[in-house]
Amino acid sequence: MGGYTGNNRKDAIGNPIEIGEKYGASVDNNGVTTVTVGKALRFTPTGQVTLEVEFVRRGLWNDEPDIEKDVAKTKTFKGMKLFPVK
Repeated sequence: MGGYTGNNRKDAIGNPIEIGEKYGASVDNNGVTTVTVGKALRFTPTGQVTLEVEFVRRGLWNDEPDIEKDVAKTKTFKGMKLFPVK
């Protein structure tokens, strides 16, 4: 094991993560899918990526997702969970 080496700064499809570009991340938990979209702000000391959140959508199974209100201004994800958004 060991500490973060700084070698994995790529998104889910293998492209280098670019600060200032828009990314999305999807997380599932007990049938609830949450999708966060925002701009990459910075890399954390542990190599994760902090997004400046633009919006968050959440839905249960195949229901129409709702746009969440009162969400955090930033959220941090592993780079491998991010995908580029145009």
